[in-house]
Order: sequence, then structure tokens, then C-alpha cells
Amino acid sequence: MSTYEARHAMLDVEPSPHRRLLMRGGLAAASVTAVTGAGFFVPAAAATRRTIKLGDRGLVVAGLQRRLTAGGYSPGPADGIFGRQTHTAVVKLQGDHHLVKDGVVGPRTWDVVIGLSGSTPPPDPEPTDPEPADPPASSHPLLKPGSKGAAVKELQIKLRANGYWHSGSDGEYGDTTMQAVMTVQKNYGMTRDGVCGPVTWARIDRLTRPRCRTTSGNAIEVDLTRQVLRLVLNGRTAWVFNTSTGSGKRYYQGGRWHTATTPTGRYRFFRRVNGMDYGPLGALYRPVYFNGGIAVHGYSSVPAYPASHGCCRVSNAAMNAIWANNWMPNNRLVWVY
Repeated sequence: MSTYEARHAMLDVEPSPHRRLLMRGGLAAASVTAVTGAGFFVPAAAATRRTIKLGDRGLVVAGLQRRLTAGGYSPGPADGIFGRQTHTAVVKLQGDHHLVKDGVVGPRTWDVVIGLSGSTPPPDPEPTDPEPADPPASSHPLLKPGSKGAAVKELQIKLRANGYWHSGSDGEYGDTTMQAVMTVQKNYGMTRDGVCGPVTWARIDRLTRPRCRTTSGNAIEVDLTRQVLRLVLNGRTAWVFNTSTGSGKRYYQGGRWHTATTPTGRYRFFRRVNGMDYGPLGALYRPVYFNGGIAVHGYSSVPAYPASHGCCRVSNAAMNAIWANNWMPNNRLVWVY
């Protein structure tokens, strides 16, 4: 039994409760196009946004979710799916800003979303494209777990050539290929289902290596918004992995309540266990610790959304590759943001 409190998750839960954030005032006069009943000036740029509502999907929805999260609301993961939690966050925002609380994001709601104080997300490591009205025509077949053949191998080669890690280009759509496809979808704000359909194929056909924030040296970057983990070598992304981090759920352990979060900041790896490490919240596979009992570790389930007690899950196969290549030695920088 480790003397450190191992923290990882078996919870698949909703993110943390809503936080109210007041709208900032004083938008530049050059952007004014109208005034609402509450006296809020609306920027002209918002008029170009398409109306979205419960049940809609795609990049525009993911962009809305990222802005809501940055502005203090809780729409859930930026998975591009306008579900009940996103709807609730929109209704709360509309109520806070004296709009009709219908959960529909039309021009006036977009104006408020774009004008939220602090709602501008940090620069994206990957560019995002306008969402097509319909999925583009594709000469590629739809691929999913269980698919086999030359098209799967083509997909796998393109993924690895651009830094999306999977276990090998063998023409079989297994778990690590699915994880790599999901990582692409996370990076570009697409539906996170791990299925390579027309929209995902269109992105993979013009895929580029993910950019990182680290400008020199070696590091591990954990992007909480996208739920991806990047291995940076010599200031360049070498590999990017699917990850699942702290769920935001409260849990009771050791006589008190805790919140399942992965804290942001810069840390260093300081302890490694080459095997199963058993703690009060379960067993961690080959963990490498960087903040108390919080580690990067292997796990059998790495979903599309935050689901852990605070650790950074990757697949067991990915963890084996990390150990085999010594990608997470003690004292290596870990940057969580």
C-alpha cells in the first residue's frame, strides 16, 4: 500500500454546478448594432452565428460550450452535443441577462455569450473550421471499432504521421485506434464518439500535427478543456493521447468530502510505480505521480469526458508505451491548464 493517497476515478458523472458571472458592460461603440430592453449593446459579429438549440450537434455547439465554460457557466464537456446540461446553462445565462429563457441560442443570446467577461477561450492549439450544413461527401467508408482492412490502415497511418498515438497500423480498428480518432475529435471540437465518419474523415484528410504551448524542452501538457494529453519533446508535440481527468463530482473518503478535480499549474513527476498501485479509491496501472496522489496512469476506460477522481487516465496500452519509451521520467515538467 502506498503512503500516498492514490486518486483516480470510477465515476462517470456530470461536471460541477453553475457559477453565476455578471455580464461585462461597455462594449466598443464600433460594434454596436442594437440595444436590448436591459440596455445591453449587441455586437454585429454575433449576427453571423446560426441559431442552435437542444438536440443540435457540431462545431458551433462546441464553441458555445467552451465560451459558456470560460464565462462561469457549466454546459458540460465541449463535445459538440447540445444536451440537457448545455440547455440548462443557456437558460441560466438568459435569466441572468434578462433574455427570454427558452434555451435557444439566437442572435441576442449569442451577443451575450460573446460579451461575457472572461469568456474568450485561450488560443486553440488547432484551428477550427465552420461547420458544414451537411456532412461532406467522402470516398472513405465509415469506420468504427471492429472495422478491418486497407481503409483502416490508411486511417492509422495518417493518425500516427501527425502525432496521434495508437498501438500500430495493422488494419484493425481496435481500442487505441478509436482513442486516437476521439483525440482528433476532441482537438477540433467535433462529436466525441470515436467513429470515423464523413466529417471526421474530412478533418483527417487535412490533419496536421497538434501544436503545444511549450516552446522549448520536454514536457507533458494536460489540456483540461479538450481532455487530451500531449507529449512535448524539444518544444514540439511528439504524441497526443486521449485522457480523462477530474470529474468535478464531490465524493466522501477518509472521513471528509473531496471534489474530484485535476488542479491546474506546473508540476514535476516525482514518483513512479511499475505495476498496480493500490489506494483507497482503487488500483492505478503503472502510475507516474506529479501532485500528491494525482498521477498519469493507465485505466481500462478513458471516456470522452472528465470522469476521474483527479488523475489523468490514459489507456493501458498507452501507459505501456509511455513506460517503454521513458516519456515520463521523474522531474519532467507537467503543465496542466
